Amino acid sequence: MKSTKFVSIVSATLNEKGNVLELVDRIQKATKDVPHELIIVDDNSSDGTLLRRWMK
Repeated sequence: MKSTKFVSIVSATLNEKGNVLELVDRIQKATKDVPHELIIVDDNSSDGTLLRRWMK
């Protein structure tokens, strides 16, 4: 039986609105051939860190 590897990437953020998009883009490029999930945990940012991309 062939084993399929899967990677979970977890990143904690706090007021990273100016950096989170670049982080996601770099992770996507680095893992384009690897089955993965990206979990971004926001620690109650006051700058709208996670709203920037996903709420448009």
